[in-house]
Amino acid sequence: MSIITSASGWRGLDYYKSKKIKNIKKLNNNEYTSIVSGNKDYNVYLNLEHPKKSTCNCPLANGKRIICKHIVATYFGVVPNSAKNFEEE
Repeated sequence: MSIITSASGWRGLDYYKSKKIKNIKKLNNNEYTSIVSGNKDYNVYLNLEHPKKSTCNCPLANGKRIICKHIVATYFGVVPNSAKNFEEE
């Protein structure tokens, strides 16, 4: 996911490794929802085909086209090999 910032990537990886992702649901081959625990629980919608359409209701990303750490954590939960690749790069 080359559209993420380094900070969001590393924070998202930490959330993924710390198992802060709850309840990933597959909507179809390209869309997922999850709840990610941060300061509170945040609702994430992940669109693999169009990542900029992904959303999160956290203060950073709510209402904006920003890929936050919660979206990144969900992405790593859906595509676990990408977490390993990100860490190795």
